[in-house]
Amino acid sequence: MICAAFASLPCRFSFFKTRFAAPHGLFAILAALLCLQGNDTAQAGGFREFKDSRTWCNTALTCSASTSAKAYLGVTTLSIRRHNPLSSPVEIVLEAREDYTAGDQIDLFIDGKALLHIQVQPDDPSLGSSNYIVDHPGPVDAIIAAMKQGNQALIVLRKNGKQTNSHFSLAGTVASLLFLDEFQDLVGTPYAFHAKGPNKPSARLDVEAITRLDQIPKMMLDRWFRGDEALCSFFSDDRLERLTFGDGFKMRLGTRDTAEGGMLYSLPCGLGGAYNQPYEMFFASNDPNQPVRKIPFQRRGTVMADQDMPVAWNVDWTLKTKSLTSFFKGRGLGDCGSLARWSLVKGDAGYAFHLQDMRVKDECDGNYAGGPDKWPLVKSPE
Repeated sequence: MICAAFASLPCRFSFFKTRFAAPHGLFAILAALLCLQGNDTAQAGGFREFKDSRTWCNTALTCSASTSAKAYLGVTTLSIRRHNPLSSPVEIVLEAREDYTAGDQIDLFIDGKALLHIQVQPDDPSLGSSNYIVDHPGPVDAIIAAMKQGNQALIVLRKNGKQTNSHFSLAGTVASLLFLDEFQDLVGTPYAFHAKGPNKPSARLDVEAITRLDQIPKMMLDRWFRGDEALCSFFSDDRLERLTFGDGFKMRLGTRDTAEGGMLYSLPCGLGGAYNQPYEMFFASNDPNQPVRKIPFQRRGTVMADQDMPVAWNVDWTLKTKSLTSFFKGRGLGDCGSLARWSLVKGDAGYAFHLQDMRVKDECDGNYAGGPDKWPLVKSPE
C-alpha cells in the first residue's frame, strides 16, 4: 500500500480519490508516506530539456541554460546564467569537478575557435569554488553568440600539471535561450538572449532568493522554526541552514510605504522526504507593530488547520500571477500523486491561498498518463 517504500513496484497511491472528501484523511495518508522517506531537498523552477541543453530557474528568477560534458572530468558543465534584475550582468559559468586553485588555466573553444583564456589568480573571486564565473560583457556576448550558432564546445583545463579536455554538445542551446526569454518575460526586448526586439521590458518583480538566515525576520524564525515543537522544526536548530539553500524566497506585495504592503516569504517547512519537501508561506507587514503571519490555505473558504499535513509540496511559483502549484509525488517515479493549484488572494482578513483545482492519480503503475496536468480532476466537497 505504501508506494514510497517500493518505488519499483506497481501500487496504489493510498486511495487518494476516496479520501479527499474527508477533512483529515488525505493529510493522514500523506503523513504516513512522509514518515517512510529519507531527507533531501526538492526545488521548484523552470526546468526544461531541449536536446542536450537544459534550463533551470530558481524561485528568484535567476535562470541558466546548461550543457554537460560527455565525461565527468575537468570542467563538467557549461552554463549561461541571467539574474532577474536587469542591472545584473549575464554570466558564463564553468563548473568543474574540483575547486579552482591559483595557477589553473582554462581555454574555451567553440567549433575550433578560441573564445576565452583564463589563468586563475591568487585573488580571483572564484578561488576555492568549483564554479568559475565570467561576467565581462565582451567575452560573454561572444561566447553566447558562438554557442547559438555552434555545434561543439571544448574546454581545456590545465591543473597541477595535468590537462583535461571536456567536450560539450551545443544542440538545443537556442531553444533553451528562447525558453528563458519567455520565462523571464524578456521576449521582444533588447535584453533577450534570442528573441530580441525594441520593446521596453516589464518591471522586474521584487523577489530575492533566501541564501542567508539574516534575510528572515527573527520573529518568524523563533515562532515557526526554532525548537522541536515548532510547526516547521528541523528537529535541531543546527539544521536551520536548510533555509538558506535558495529554494525559499521573499517577494514584495503591495507598496513599500503602506501598512497593507509587506513581504511574502516562501520557506521549506521541516524535513523533507526523498522526493517531497513541504513549504509554508508567511507575510511580514511593512508595519513593524504587526506580527508576522502565516498565510492560510483555504478550500471552499475553510482554512486548513495547522494539525493537517502541509498542503504546499515541491512548490512551483508563477510569481507574475502570484499562483502556486503543489506537486506531491506518490513515489519517486512521479507516476502517481496529487497536483494542486492555489491562487494568492487578498481579503478583509489579509492574504490567503485559495484552492483552484486538484488532480490526482492514485495508481502507481509506471504509466504517467500524460503527466500531472492531465490527471483526473478531484472535486472538493461543497
